[in-house]
Amino acid sequence: MTMTILRMLCALALALPLSAQVNSPAINSSPVNSALTFRISGAVVNAITGQAVNQAEIEIANVLMPEAVQTMTTGSDGRFHFDNLVRGKYQLTGHGRGFSPQGFDDHFGYFTAIVVGPGMESENLIFKFRPDASIYGVVTDEAGETVRNAQVMLFRQGIETGQEEILQVKQEMTNDQGRFLMGHLLPGTYFVAVSAQPWYVQVPQPHYRSVTTSDGKTQMVPSDDDEQNRSPLDVAYPITYYSGAIDSSEATPITLKAGDRAEADVGLSAVPAVHLRIPTNSDQEHIGANLSQNVFGRYSIPVPGYTFQPGNGELEVNGVAPGNYSVTMNSYGKQQTSRTEDVQLTDNMKMDASQGTPPTTIDGIVSLDGQPAPTDGFVQLYSRATHGNLSTQISGKGEFKIAADDLKAGTYDVYVFNIPHSVVTGVMAEGADVAGKTITLKKGTSVQMAITMSASLGQVDGVAQLKDKPKAGAMIVLVPNDPDVNASLFRRDQSDSDGTFTLHDVVPGKYTVIAIADGWDLEWDKPSVLKPYMNLGQKLEVNPKGKYQVKVPVQ
Repeated sequence: MTMTILRMLCALALALPLSAQVNSPAINSSPVNSALTFRISGAVVNAITGQAVNQAEIEIANVLMPEAVQTMTTGSDGRFHFDNLVRGKYQLTGHGRGFSPQGFDDHFGYFTAIVVGPGMESENLIFKFRPDASIYGVVTDEAGETVRNAQVMLFRQGIETGQEEILQVKQEMTNDQGRFLMGHLLPGTYFVAVSAQPWYVQVPQPHYRSVTTSDGKTQMVPSDDDEQNRSPLDVAYPITYYSGAIDSSEATPITLKAGDRAEADVGLSAVPAVHLRIPTNSDQEHIGANLSQNVFGRYSIPVPGYTFQPGNGELEVNGVAPGNYSVTMNSYGKQQTSRTEDVQLTDNMKMDASQGTPPTTIDGIVSLDGQPAPTDGFVQLYSRATHGNLSTQISGKGEFKIAADDLKAGTYDVYVFNIPHSVVTGVMAEGADVAGKTITLKKGTSVQMAITMSASLGQVDGVAQLKDKPKAGAMIVLVPNDPDVNASLFRRDQSDSDGTFTLHDVVPGKYTVIAIADGWDLEWDKPSVLKPYMNLGQKLEVNPKGKYQVKVPVQ
């Protein structure tokens, strides 16, 4: 790695904050008496009907010993109990027929742990099981015939990442009867998209004729007869959304409540296919091309097509519907190259593989507390604007490389995953602008990047209080200073049955802790959304390996 990268790493290490200790209110705790044992008991009911759930499997596990699981199955009255428990916090989870695995008072994977001990209420709990929802349907063509082996994609509008976006949650193929079923769904708003090819399509085999150029050379060119003799079965299906739109912005949303079963039939209509010809610089050069379409501003969906290489240095792509595509061209000549260009195919088109912007290349190094990061880690650059991401695995000596052929210019949050109890603490780059934990990239540039990580992290423990009493089930958010450029520093939790919560792996710096009673539908990392809650939050400054205790009013 170059000395430039090493200098950046040194600068980042010197820039790490050394914050002062914060005096926060202490949380009262009673001494543990191991001679006492306690009980968790209650009943499982359907959250919609209120009826007892029979044959539900319920599990508890002490949060300090998650491997020590106790299990029981409910009877017709839905009741459960676990006896002889030592003082502590227990995760309470369960599942049953028609009920996916879920935790007690579950919100997108966050749930309330049950605290047992003197004076704690851990009996006669009502565990409300949220029943699964589902979407089913049949895919048909313009003749009303079912379409088998169509690719059906399911998307859900959600805020799991902090801001509202559309996420792909499932994908499957239609069966021999053209039917599909998407089960085990959470409540929410969904969209269905279908990609398929007509079974009856006749893909043209292009004909070329020999011509002599002005310099006396022989060249193969497409025959003029091809377009005149075009088959009426030279057609394609555009990606189609429920209920009939071919633009994702016009897709019909499907709103599901817990237990709902919604029908979403999709009808496909074939349109005349377009042909894309890609010439190369040399008759000896071989190329390949893949087409994809952007869906909901986030996902690049591969589009099926047929390729034909006539032997004159051109590649022809057939069998695709008119539309906007990203075309990735791979050249296998004397020098292997790859690049992606956006094209608008409204009719047959010829593009030049030798033109266009070269790919963006990012060379970087990741350090963990001054040492090369382990090779288990993955670097990810995530765009909140387009919801796209670039990722690669860390190699030896902490190095990584990204060749971003399909890069969209813009600002990306910097993350490193799969290195436990360690987070990104600093980012530096040459060839790109950096602000906080974000990097702004331009297409066709060469970037050198240095990412520092640390395991010297803090921990914030606290109590959520409503009118001076502990509040269970509140959403807890640790908000960093400058949240617009520090999305990776947010932390969340849900308060437990005694109102307590823990925020792990906190990067040293300044924060505000807020607690919201009904905040699970909020865009929790959007400064404008959080602004009304910040004044009553608990401010603190976290030092490396610091531990803090706070009391936070629930709003």
